[in-house]
Amino acid sequence: VPDWLGALGEWLDANAPDEPAGLSWGDSRIGNMAFGADFRLTAVFDWEQASIGGIRQDLGWWLLFDRYQVDGLGHPWLDGFGSREETIALWEAETGAAASDLSWFETFAGYKLSIIGVRALMLQGKENARAFDANPVPRLASESAGLTSTGNA
Repeated sequence: VPDWLGALGEWLDANAPDEPAGLSWGDSRIGNMAFGADFRLTAVFDWEQASIGGIRQDLGWWLLFDRYQVDGLGHPWLDGFGSREETIALWEAETGAAASDLSWFETFAGYKLSIIGVRALMLQGKENARAFDANPVPRLASESAGLTSTGNA
């Protein structure tokens, strides 16, 4: 297991918020949504990460994927998508909950995604899971946690 993954896990354990149980979809991102001709959401897919870990997990996952596309991969921000601040404000308005502890939830999202990536490499027969170090997700998760050393540039 890469050192940075252990460091993220330790940070998550040490900084875990007191999150009430609540349904988390687990993979909240635009690629797992279907929209009708009127552009209204009609379905959400990909529920294998669903849990009762709390509603902020989905917000953290969504925000991490926004950062991954723009800051991690260098894609331009898509027209019509709300800014980070607008997304958080909309989420708070729709849920009636405060978007607190976002650094923890974004770090947790990066941690989960990193585990999935490292495990995928291992299943492909790559003995050195450090090959995942080039992926921007560990850097983004470490930045969310305020950690600077991830083993990747």
